Amino acid sequence: MTIGISEIKGSHAVSEYKFWDLPAYTSPPLGDFGKLYLYAKCGKSSEAGEFILSEEPHDMDEGSDYYFLVGLLGSQADGVRSFVTCYGFTEILPGRITVDRIVSTDGKCYFNLGIGEFGGKMVFKSGTSGYNNISDRPNLQPLYDGVNDALTDAENASNVANNAQLTANNKARVFYQTTAPASGMRTNDLWVDGENIYRYSGSKWVLASKYDNTITEINGGLITTGAIAFGSTGGMSASGTIRIWSGGTAGAKGQPPTDPTFRVESNGNVESRGSIYIANSNGEKLAGLSGGGTAGNSVRIWAGNATPANAPFKVYQNGDAYIGGLRMESGGLFSDNRYSGESSSKFFLHSSGSNAFLGFSSSGKWAGLGLNTLPSTLGGTSALMRLEYTTNHNDINYGAVIDVHGGRRNYALYCIGGLKVNGSISTARYAPSSDKSDTIVLNIGYRDTFVFSTSTYLSVYLPSRSTITKKMGEVHPEYGDSWSEVGFNSVIFVHVIVAKFSSEGIRIEPENSDTPLLDNNGNSMTLDMNKGDCATFAYFNQGWYLFNRHY
Repeated sequence: MTIGISEIKGSHAVSEYKFWDLPAYTSPPLGDFGKLYLYAKCGKSSEAGEFILSEEPHDMDEGSDYYFLVGLLGSQADGVRSFVTCYGFTEILPGRITVDRIVSTDGKCYFNLGIGEFGGKMVFKSGTSGYNNISDRPNLQPLYDGVNDALTDAENASNVANNAQLTANNKARVFYQTTAPASGMRTNDLWVDGENIYRYSGSKWVLASKYDNTITEINGGLITTGAIAFGSTGGMSASGTIRIWSGGTAGAKGQPPTDPTFRVESNGNVESRGSIYIANSNGEKLAGLSGGGTAGNSVRIWAGNATPANAPFKVYQNGDAYIGGLRMESGGLFSDNRYSGESSSKFFLHSSGSNAFLGFSSSGKWAGLGLNTLPSTLGGTSALMRLEYTTNHNDINYGAVIDVHGGRRNYALYCIGGLKVNGSISTARYAPSSDKSDTIVLNIGYRDTFVFSTSTYLSVYLPSRSTITKKMGEVHPEYGDSWSEVGFNSVIFVHVIVAKFSSEGIRIEPENSDTPLLDNNGNSMTLDMNKGDCATFAYFNQGWYLFNRHY
């Protein structure tokens, strides 16, 4: 609508116009209402509106709404009302009237200028009435002649039809009924029971042919039929398990084969015995799904190569997989790639029964960490970690390199249980010099070698049983041997050195009397040591023994 537009110009933006959406309108029963006005009631501040019937007229601009007069419904007369629309326009100019239609008061005669039509009874007068008074009237004589010829032809056709009926009475007839006709039939008459066609042989009805009574219906945009065949190698079906198919040969009526290569079933399942490709934007088929092959190593899913068997990612029929150089098979994850420059290097994460471990393998090297890393040939013997380095060369082989430092005390390896060594042990002990009496007491369990350098004569104490237990903890049962704490059946060695640059000597004595230092006769003793002296003491069963000395 142009309401609100006050400027006259060549064009206006769509936003300058007003629009309303009005739903369809069905009037209530009109009863004895008189004339009625049909308005389009449209909101001033919204795009919603409605049609209303009113006995009273409205101004176009009332309150919060506009009332646009759409039509007039006349009063009821003999159960009938007249209705005229009130939209459009009439333009009256000097010498010209522009209007859609001119209608008589009774509505029976009209000129519809919009479509170029006039109707009703028209009389043309010029002294006398009649068609001949129209000076440019068309010549209707050919029309009259044509009608007469048509009537003649129709009469001739009727005669031919009558003769044909006489001939047809002696021809075969067709019976349409569900049960076989029992009388009135002649030889070669046909009977259709809704499914099959039969021919009367003269004595009985015999099967003439079969036909498919499936209906194909086109209803607007919907086509309903029994089956659609795309040539003979694909199609669709309206019934049965297989609804869409390809690969195979269609039946005589387009029905799908029992075992097509590709099928979409009525329950939504999709089955393909060929391949489904995923192509990139260049059209390269480098990934997909495949149904080819029946072996356990037949590739079912792949990516990274146009040939499934050569792809860096593939999943096999038996559930194994190959992903970027890693093989997932037989309960494990195995690597076919190189690392650390070793051409035969392998990585594997293996799980079998109660055993699972992470391993690395190469020529002359093997490393594993897990629940049991030992070969099954060793029976029940198991190990949580296994390191092997057996390569022959002119350099040093290390099974493990551990560097622990920076703390107040640093332990590279902490063991509870025995330590079994088949080979040499190379150690370098950290032993700073000290001039404190309790140096051994404070450091037992962390160091076993102690160096003293003192400017005054110094008593040095060997730890008591309670100190050793507290410092070194409990030892647990192993292979039938058991003890409740360190210091009962275990042996601890302590090495003492008096440095050559010490000004004075030291005396070795126990921390307290319940853990004595014993001589070779089992008696309590103390030991004096001067610079350059060294001695080894052994703790066993709540006592210290002089194991070795040099001075």
